[in-house]
Amino acid sequence: PKLLTIITPDLELPTLTTINGETILYGEIVRVGGVEPKAEFKPINGDTLYCPFDRTLASQLGARLYQTVGLKGIATWDLQSYEIISFTIQEILPYHQSPLTDAFNELREFAGQYYDEIENVVEYISNLRQDSEVE
Repeated sequence: PKLLTIITPDLELPTLTTINGETILYGEIVRVGGVEPKAEFKPINGDTLYCPFDRTLASQLGARLYQTVGLKGIATWDLQSYEIISFTIQEILPYHQSPLTDAFNELREFAGQYYDEIENVVEYISNLRQDSEVE
């Protein structure tokens, strides 16, 4: 086995400053292109991002200019501010804006069965939140 490090009292471990992970962002595509392909993307809640993507997505992204879209990709977050530092687009998701009532109805169809036997859902969720704050 190869020795990678020696642990002594003087050893300083590096502090993580960012974290990466797969996520989905929703927002508007404002510009697409460039020598190194990037899309200017304005998320619904956040600052403008300049997102690299594979050239095979260029025509699909271009066709969605000035539209609200869902983008699946890899994000890098700053651990201090929780802001997205970078986002690489991997896939364009279907997105159709619908009334809020429709969204809640779909949520009810998906998750409602888990709450059917709970008499007071507001109290139940409140208790869950209080328990998670204690940890």
